[in-house]
Amino acid sequence: MDEDNKIVKSESITLRLKTDTLEKIRRNAKYDKTTLNSAASQMLDHAVDWSIPAARAGWVPIPKKILMAIIENLDEVTIKEVASAVGKTVPKDMLLIMKEGISVSDWVKVLKDRAIAAGFSHYEEEDEEKIHIVTKHDMGMKWSLWFRAFYKSYFEELDCPVTFSITDSTIVYEIQKSNL
Repeated sequence: MDEDNKIVKSESITLRLKTDTLEKIRRNAKYDKTTLNSAASQMLDHAVDWSIPAARAGWVPIPKKILMAIIENLDEVTIKEVASAVGKTVPKDMLLIMKEGISVSDWVKVLKDRAIAAGFSHYEEEDEEKIHIVTKHDMGMKWSLWFRAFYKSYFEELDCPVTFSITDSTIVYEIQKSNL
């Protein structure tokens, strides 16, 4: 089953892996208290859903502390202006490469995948009318301001109204399901 509790088609295959790679997967499975099969499947899903397309789309891994230090030296007005400006164009380019489409649901999926890849806590709750998304980044208020301005800018480009709230460590946004 997938995250929406839908049955997902799968196939069994045989792979030849380097011994040290297989051992790392085993250790990861043990740490996560899951099966080797589940751990390997999750890693492959992450690679094809995030790592490979993100690299093609221009994402670069930068340590969190470096990003926090950079943004702490910017004033709130500059943060909002830059995030809003790049939020109008950068997500479209990313979506075309990563998802081969431009939709609100594609954008929400990229935001979720990115949050998970960054090690953020990410939670989604749905009711009949809306989806409520919480991402806990623990990077400070200036990053919350950045995320809100960046996300909001592209949701506006998609003509999708979104309600935001932020704290020092969290961004929360709600989207009407009719916009997905």
